[in-house]
Amino acid sequence: MARRTWSVAVAAALVLGGTASTAQAAPVAEEIERYCVRCHNERLQTGGLVLETLDPAQPGAHVDVWEQVIRKLRAGVMPPAGAPRPDNATYGRMISELETALDAHAAAAPDPGRTSVHRLNRTEYANAIRDLLALEIDGETLLPGDNSLQGFDNIAEVLTMSPGLLERYLLAAKKISRLALGDPSIRPETTVYSLPYLTLVQNVRMSEDLPFGSRGGAAVRHHFPVDGEYEIRLFLQRNALNVGYAVRGLDARNLLDLRLDGKRLERFDVRPDVGEIGRGGYPVDSTDEQLRLRVTTTAGEHTLGVAFNRDHWYVEGVGMSVLPPASDGYGAGTQTNVNFGRIDSGLDRIEITGPFNAARPSATASRERLFTCRPVDPGDEACAAEILGAVARRAWRRPVAAGELDMLLGFFRAGRDEVGAFDDGIEQGLVRVLTDPAFLFRVEHDPAGAAAGAPYRLGGLDLASRLSFFLWSSLPDDALIDAAAAGELDDPAAGGGQGGAPWGAERGVRRRGR
Repeated sequence: MARRTWSVAVAAALVLGGTASTAQAAPVAEEIERYCVRCHNERLQTGGLVLETLDPAQPGAHVDVWEQVIRKLRAGVMPPAGAPRPDNATYGRMISELETALDAHAAAAPDPGRTSVHRLNRTEYANAIRDLLALEIDGETLLPGDNSLQGFDNIAEVLTMSPGLLERYLLAAKKISRLALGDPSIRPETTVYSLPYLTLVQNVRMSEDLPFGSRGGAAVRHHFPVDGEYEIRLFLQRNALNVGYAVRGLDARNLLDLRLDGKRLERFDVRPDVGEIGRGGYPVDSTDEQLRLRVTTTAGEHTLGVAFNRDHWYVEGVGMSVLPPASDGYGAGTQTNVNFGRIDSGLDRIEITGPFNAARPSATASRERLFTCRPVDPGDEACAAEILGAVARRAWRRPVAAGELDMLLGFFRAGRDEVGAFDDGIEQGLVRVLTDPAFLFRVEHDPAGAAAGAPYRLGGLDLASRLSFFLWSSLPDDALIDAAAAGELDDPAAGGGQGGAPWGAERGVRRRGR
């Protein structure tokens, strides 16, 4: 009897174990049928999703659908509450089998997708001009803002092009070319450098480019396009309108120094100059009118410094610069004079207007970058071809074809013949380079003979461009273009140029240090 009972128990265990094992090994299709198809079928189509006709073992035709199913299963939100639901082990097995099937399909039939045509955004454009021509430009004044997606403004799909934007690129190219060449016919214009409004207190040295023993003011690096005269105007902080809109801090004498590249050009003795009665019944303060100077300087980037002489005493109390903008103390700081305990003057903005009596510069960083040769006469087309070929190669991120170089020389001839100067021809050729789609857009080309829809390895030049814009948001340098053109980037084991140094290593260090 005991032996019979034991035999029955063993048989029952084997039967139950076999049933459990069979249930555990049930294919994912059966689980989908059991738990999902009851709602997601042809008749109900709950949530617009139909799984009844899909085979989870062959997910390739409906990858998006099965990825959505995996997300719902992983979150545990399907099947919904109140409906029959699998246990945790079954959840995990369904997710694992679906993911394995999707991974196998992706490995067997890879689909890397198609990259979109990528327009340079405003930041990339300014960086490219800097690296191409050694010229710092203000992209915000030349080009409108870019669209963004989820906080990023370098996504190709949102960087569209319109006729109006194309015209702005054309105008920017003309202005940049004139600045790079130093065209003496440039019309005078005013550049304004404003200090942040919250900079109420200027009782310390404000910049490493200003001398010790100074306080307040600012140091700006300004690009002077040509040799010539420029007028510099300084404007001081003023009180609020309800306290006369007068210059602050004129209860005491202030000495204000103006420097160019560290050399003092002028020392202004700032004293109150109150004239006729103005708005609000307060006298008009015209102290700013005397703070102007016309200087003669060479083309290129120069550092302009403006600072007050620092007196060896301090106003008691908490400085206004550390007061919250919404506080009563901050409000008083915007309209203080000696009666409120504030007697320090401060700089509000710098205006630089010019050029006047302009002359073409002989040497600037931009001209040194452009002129890889010196023309023997205005018609030296061999030198023009060398200059335009080199700049086009860097701007277009690839070697320049002979027909393209002939086209650029046509623009050179048109500009040279119009004025009769070699520089004017180069200027017109440069405009053509900067307005070419090869500069404004990043286009990754299919290799010759590539089958339609088949994946392929990215070409070396396209890879160099993608790498450079990813790392530096700018053009690849000559070393990287040379390596790409020579096929060195096609070797995954290649780690750099001569001596094993990575391409752009010095450039990367320089960028990080800026």
